[in-house]
Amino acid sequence: MATTLEPRSILTQALPMGEPLPGALRDMYGRILIPAGTTLDQALLDKVAKVIGTSFRVYVGPDWPDGGGPDVPAAPDAPAVSPQQRVLQLLLENEFIHDWSEKRQSARHRWHTTLSIAIEEEAGLTITKRDAQVKTVDISLTGLGFAYDQFLHKGTAVYARFDMLPGRPILKGAVRYCQHLKGVTHRIGVAFTTE
Repeated sequence: MATTLEPRSILTQALPMGEPLPGALRDMYGRILIPAGTTLDQALLDKVAKVIGTSFRVYVGPDWPDGGGPDVPAAPDAPAVSPQQRVLQLLLENEFIHDWSEKRQSARHRWHTTLSIAIEEEAGLTITKRDAQVKTVDISLTGLGFAYDQFLHKGTAVYARFDMLPGRPILKGAVRYCQHLKGVTHRIGVAFTTE
């Protein structure tokens, strides 16, 4: 049975500032961000934050004095995770979004960033495709909300590309509503499809 490294999260406030690191600092995938033995200071943490993002988490592995967490056997019968669940999980883990509660079928998470999308529109027998950059408003397991400078018809296919995540996953959805806000700006609601 294969084993995988399961790093555990550690607060940056708990790191030994001004002293050599007893083990490597890693990202959520176990990749080394700062090697063991490096003397840690705020300037170095700021440099890592600039590359990864201002609110980032660091992880430690088994090379830390307290073990940093055991090697965990890979679960052979782990439940399948949908692409939507994986994207939402990665956004939460990387602190791109934060939990906030709402009484809905699927909780929405506020999320303000620029996102690359592809739009597929049908006009008679032709399908036109175009790329766009949009300003996101929120995201959930079932859909995505964003502001866009054009009207989109209900049912229009939208492909959202998450460039900030490993593997740049793409989720397909369909426009559920398009609400005029002001000027040329519209609030678009997209429901993810299972394809």
